[in-house]
Amino acid sequence: MLSPSKKNRLKTRNMILVVIVYILLLSLVGGGAGLSKFGRYANAKKYLEECNYEQAIEVLQTLSGYQDADSLLEYAMYMQDGKFADWIKKNQIKEFVVPKDITIISSEAFCGCDSLVSVTLPAGVEVIKSRAFSDCRNLVYINIPDGVETIGYQAFYDCISLTEITLPDSLISIANRAFYGCTRLKKITFNGTAQQWGEVEKGTYWSYNVPAALVICKNGSVQIL
Repeated sequence: MLSPSKKNRLKTRNMILVVIVYILLLSLVGGGAGLSKFGRYANAKKYLEECNYEQAIEVLQTLSGYQDADSLLEYAMYMQDGKFADWIKKNQIKEFVVPKDITIISSEAFCGCDSLVSVTLPAGVEVIKSRAFSDCRNLVYINIPDGVETIGYQAFYDCISLTEITLPDSLISIANRAFYGCTRLKKITFNGTAQQWGEVEKGTYWSYNVPAALVICKNGSVQIL
C-alpha cells in the first residue's frame, strides 16, 4: 500500500503529464492555436508565402495586436478576394512584391494606386490583363519577367512616371493602348531580336503619347510606328 506522500507525488506527476499532453494536442489543432504567438505568426507568414490565404486568415485572426498581424490579416483577406487595389490605396503602399505562384495579374488589380512607386512581379507571370496598372501615376519601376506573353488593353495607361521598360522575348501580344499616355517613357528595351519584335502582335495606339522613338533589341533598334 502506498504511503500518503507517495500518493501525492504520483498525483502531481500525473497532473503534469496531463498538462503536457493537453499543450501538445493544442499545438496540433486550430491552425497551431496552441503555439506561442511567435510560432503562430511564423506559420501565418509561411501560409502567405504559399498563397494559402484561407489558413493564413484563420491563424492571423488569433493574433490581434501582435506585431503587424492586423495588417497582414487585412492583406490576406484582400488577396483572397482579389481586391489588391483597395488594400494598397488604404495603406498607401509604395513598394509591392507580388507573391510567388501568381501567373495572371488580374484586370484592374492595381488600377489607380497612386502611392505605388515600385512593383516586382514573380517569374511565373504569363499574362498582365487589361488596366492592371492603369493610372498608377507615380509608378517608377516595374519588371516584366521572362514568360510574360500578353500585355492587355490599357495595362499601363497613364503611368506618367515610367521612364523605361524592358519587355521579354516571350512576349506574343501587346494590346491596344497598353502604354497609352506614358509621357515620360523614353526607353523601351526588348530582350529579343528585331525579327522577334516584328512578330509581336501590337494593338492600335499601343504606344500613343510615348516619347520613345525606338525599341532597343539585341541586334539593333526598331522604329516605333
